[in-house]
Amino acid sequence: MSKMGARILQPIVEPPSKRDKETFKSMLKTKDPDFMRRSIAMIMEWDRQEYNKDIIHIHGENDHTIPVENVSYSYSIKNGSHMMVLTRGNELSTLINKILLEY
Repeated sequence: MSKMGARILQPIVEPPSKRDKETFKSMLKTKDPDFMRRSIAMIMEWDRQEYNKDIIHIHGENDHTIPVENVSYSYSIKNGSHMMVLTRGNELSTLINKILLEY
């Protein structure tokens, strides 16, 4: 997928907001095309059959790119989107610190 293809798909896979759209555009401008191709191929060709219980998976309940009903997760973020690492960083940091203290 090209950067232009990703730009066209962004509003389809994630709810648009002016801030997120600008962040997304900025990220696309700096991404290496080979990185984009490899990343998309890894998602499209994922074939894991068993869930590794040692993996802690934090997933957004409002992720339109990888819908929550299609994954096994340890923690969910209410209204979290695929871009929640950028848009909800403080909340994720707090959760990760809590998880680390438990282990």
